Parts: sequence; C-alpha cells; structure tokens
Amino acid sequence: MKNRNFKLPEDLKLSSSNYLQWKPRMKNLLTIFGYYNLITKTETDKDSTAADKLDPRRKEKALAILCLNCNMKIANQFILESNDDPSTFWEVIDKGFSPKSVQNQTKFLNKIFSFDLSSGQIDNNIKDILTITRNLCILIDDNKTKASILIDSMIAMWVIINLPTHQKLIGKTFFQNYNGDENPPSLKNLWEEFCLYTQRKNHKTNNSSDLVSIQGKPTFNPLNGPPQQNPNQNYFSSPFNSNLPRQKQFKIFPFGAP
Repeated sequence: MKNRNFKLPEDLKLSSSNYLQWKPRMKNLLTIFGYYNLITKTETDKDSTAADKLDPRRKEKALAILCLNCNMKIANQFILESNDDPSTFWEVIDKGFSPKSVQNQTKFLNKIFSFDLSSGQIDNNIKDILTITRNLCILIDDNKTKASILIDSMIAMWVIINLPTHQKLIGKTFFQNYNGDENPPSLKNLWEEFCLYTQRKNHKTNNSSDLVSIQGKPTFNPLNGPPQQNPNQNYFSSPFNSNLPRQKQFKIFPFGAP
C-alpha cells in the first residue's frame, strides 16, 4: 500500500452517530488511494482490468481501509454481510447509516425551525443551528461541506426574526449592515456577531460588579472613630456601644473606641 496515512483519527472513525461527517472524509481518503471508483462501481471495464493488473490485491486493500476506519463493532458486523467485498461493504454501510433523504431533511428543518432561541446563551444557540444546517447540507449533497448561500441566508433571516425581544435590536442592526451588500448575511456572520455581543456583555457585567464592590466598602474618618457601616452590607460591627446613637458614642470615646 502507498506510504500514506490511511487511518482517520480515532474520534473520526464511523460510529452510530457520525455517518454524515464520516462519508465525505472516507470518499476523500479512498480517492487519494485510487479506490473510490472501485468501491462505488463507477470505473469502466477497461480501467478496472488495467488496475487489477497493476495491483491484484486492491480490493483487499480497499476493504482494509474501510474496516480500519470504522468502529470495531461496526466493522465486525458489516464485514460478514459484505462477503469480503469492498463495494458491498460500502453499500451496506450506506444502507445501515444513511438517513432517508426526504424524511431526514424534514427532520433537520424541523429541528432548526422549532429551536427555542430564548433558552440558554444566544451565541451557543446560533452555533447549534449552524451545525444542524451543515448536516442538512451534507444530507442534500455529500460533495459539499457547507450550506448553500440561499439556505444559509434564509435560516439566518429566520434566526434574526425570531430573536428574543431584548436582542431584536442587535439582529436588526446586523441585518441593516448587509443591505445592498453583494453577500447576504450568513449564519456564521450572525454567530460571530453574537459572540462579540456576549463578550461585551460579560465584560460590562464584570466592570459593574467591581464598581459596586468598591462603592460598597465602609468609609473611614479618623475624627469619627471606627469606619461607618453601610446598612446594606454585612460588614463587621464594632462591639463598643453598637446600640448607642453616634453622638453618645463620640462623647464616651472622643477619639474612637480604645
């Protein structure tokens, strides 16, 4: 086999939940080694005969690449069904894991359009919608790795329209910035905008907390004895005449408590 890496990282191997991401990666890998047309049965008889002469064990090698890039349990299950044929292995994997196109396109769209944008953090919500949109795009055409401009901008507009009330102004401003632009607003742009919004909001909250902390500290006046306690803060109270009016405390201890 050619001196190239023919194994995907462990976390990218086929599992029960990542077929849509695994398939295009495997297509690229098999194409690099010259086996993709073999397993999809798209090569001509002439090309097939010539390739078999150059590499008599190519079917065995193609099957090995497929098995090595699957979860062990999945590989063991489908190797039996395929009768050691890489084309059959590819077909049964596709049949076993590929979502039924129309049914699952609807499922992905329902996931997007029933998303509750008011729950959780808005930038995380938009990121989740971005991931669902990419999976929908792969389902429609596994040759693409990102959504078409039309689908992407339509979903971005839906998100803007359905933003929680206190965030609608941000969405409106974001959309107005794209008016007349050749490139329509995208989900990725919208997500980046709300990431910045969250950062600014957190920064402002932290600064406000620091200011409140500074303003809430007890003041100290050397002529009045111990620091005056803010009634709204739980600071330590002086044990000396704490229940007496301030004027009487001053008469007893004119320079503060001993």
